[in-house]
Amino acid sequence: MCSSDLSKMGERFHVLADNEGTVVYSADRFSASGHIERLMKTGIRDFLVDLRWTDPGERESIMDSVIRDTSIDGTVPFNLFRKNF
Repeated sequence: MCSSDLSKMGERFHVLADNEGTVVYSADRFSASGHIERLMKTGIRDFLVDLRWTDPGERESIMDSVIRDTSIDGTVPFNLFRKNF
């Protein structure tokens, strides 16, 4: 089952539920790329690059952006820096 909703802050998100669990994710493509150095300065050292929802033709350029720590076109940091750092 998949549904969409709107948060109190006006952010659209999707909820995907099946017999393995529930996943809540932004309707916008999320990426911390372009902010990795800043996150590492806070002590974060473990990052996951989840390419499940990407077009296979985009994956090389996505990984290149992550390695260079540059932003990825069409993505947002979502709530990454909202009162976190």
